[in-house]
Amino acid sequence: MYKPFYVRGKMMKTNEINIRDPYVLVDNGHYYLYGTRSLSTWGKMDGFDVYVSTDLKNWTGPTEIFHRPTGFWADQNFWAPECYHVGNEYRLITTLGDGHEKSINLLTASSPVGPFTYQGRLTTQGDNCIDGTIYQDKDQSYLVYSHALAPSNEQIMNVMEALPLRNDWRQACGEAKVLFTPDQAPWVKALHDEKIFGVKGDVYLTDGPSLINQADGSLLMLWSSIGKHGYTVGVAKSDSGRLTGKWHHFSKPWLKNGGHGMPFTTLDGHKQYVIHTPNDFTKERPCFIVLNLSSYQ
Repeated sequence: MYKPFYVRGKMMKTNEINIRDPYVLVDNGHYYLYGTRSLSTWGKMDGFDVYVSTDLKNWTGPTEIFHRPTGFWADQNFWAPECYHVGNEYRLITTLGDGHEKSINLLTASSPVGPFTYQGRLTTQGDNCIDGTIYQDKDQSYLVYSHALAPSNEQIMNVMEALPLRNDWRQACGEAKVLFTPDQAPWVKALHDEKIFGVKGDVYLTDGPSLINQADGSLLMLWSSIGKHGYTVGVAKSDSGRLTGKWHHFSKPWLKNGGHGMPFTTLDGHKQYVIHTPNDFTKERPCFIVLNLSSYQ
């Protein structure tokens, strides 16, 4: 039986878990909660954890599922891990960085509690990309993520992109396509006079995408950016139901003072969405919300 690198603490309540960017895998009668370690988010980082529950209220962990090997290239931005069960393999899609660039990477394991083994970078070396999620569009797998374009005219734009992947997700099999830019959403505000990439200017952010197929054939993307109330979740819609179709944005945000969420179906069949809230350093907690967008426009 696999023995984790470490297990800290005892049984925990949801409000005792301090993580950002939560992601829930429902597998074999359990909930597996992954996320970004809050306390080291903005500095040196060295690993990922998982918390395990059967009721979304009481959790065991954290259990470390990956620890930075000696000499490993990344030592920052261990952000937003998402775990998928594919066949006999568990695949972890996550952001990693080294102080010069951030990229989306793949790790694999034979168990949802690891240990995970690094497989490689998925986005182009030299780009700055964060917050990868997987979407299956018919027979094609896509990596959807936020790509920070090079500064232009003192404006820094993080665009939402999709990159086709091989079915084993080990590498890309086509060119990335821009889905939309954040300034197209009416509720998004720029961060003014911020210094990123050595340039000071207006910064437009995209963050934390997740995708939901609708009964009417359309496709929704829940994603995060900055609105007038701070960190916010909004909704974009592709009427064609295709990832590469034209996207339009709902005029008002869906959730405020929290974000980077993902949808999942509970063990008893209910749709939920998990975010971290508030978006205040060291105070972030996972929060589970009933996913009902029927009256939201």
